[in-house]
Amino acid sequence: MGVAQDQLPAVLTQLQQLAATPGLSAGANSLLSGLSGFLAQVDEAYAQNDRDLELKARSLELSSVELTQSNERLREELDSRTRAINSLRETAINLSQNMSIDMPVFQDDSLVSLSRLMAELVHQREIGQHELKIALSDLAKQKFALGGCRT
Repeated sequence: MGVAQDQLPAVLTQLQQLAATPGLSAGANSLLSGLSGFLAQVDEAYAQNDRDLELKARSLELSSVELTQSNERLREELDSRTRAINSLRETAINLSQNMSIDMPVFQDDSLVSLSRLMAELVHQREIGQHELKIALSDLAKQKFALGGCRT
């Protein structure tokens, strides 16, 4: 308003004195008398706004920290899952090589396709185990038959 902050109390005092000047209209007197209160209310409104702004900034800072921490946890979880998928993929490849099975090439890097591949490997292993049991049973029968013929 064109008045330095340190000069404001003196100027307000002068306005109060001016309000008491004889011949001043009631409206001018009322305006001059209420100006100090009005300025105090404006000052309080600005102070409240500054406090609100400070609280909002602090809240935003806390939210930002929380989001950063959440993002870091998600990143770590993703890294862990990626490592697990890679390990599972290596295991599937090794199993298929050890079982001498031609397994389909991974169509994508999804956990679903890897899970299907592992299910197929387990199925192939079960078939192999079943065939081995049959072969061992047949061998035992042949042994028995050969042993039975000698007597």
